[in-house]
Amino acid sequence: MLPDGFRGLRDAANADEQFRLESRGMEGSLVFDIAGSSALLEISDGRIRSIRPSFQFSSSDVRLRCDAETWDRYRSNSPPPFYQDLRSIWINHGCSVEGDQVLTLRYWGAMKRLAQLTAEGWEDV
Repeated sequence: MLPDGFRGLRDAANADEQFRLESRGMEGSLVFDIAGSSALLEISDGRIRSIRPSFQFSSSDVRLRCDAETWDRYRSNSPPPFYQDLRSIWINHGCSVEGDQVLTLRYWGAMKRLAQLTAEGWEDV
């Protein structure tokens, strides 16, 4: 079963104009491993085709990992300094981006928007 924090992400992202523009031509898989919940997103032609639960050894092109404390600060209504942006929490805090760095950098805007949409839909479980 898909973790609660990722329910609705596919529809929200595919309907989001900014994500659509940033992800044009994107092909690949992305694992969001956030605060103990993981989801594998399959992206084709810039659209999320599927989201399913991910496991520790799930294969993907890119994996974004973020601990619970960092994620809660990032998604808060008033994030503290250096928690307002995905790149900032990647460089300064408990977040890592692993895998295909060319894909990561080419579609950084799309991944950043996905993180924002995930944060907007995230609920404390």
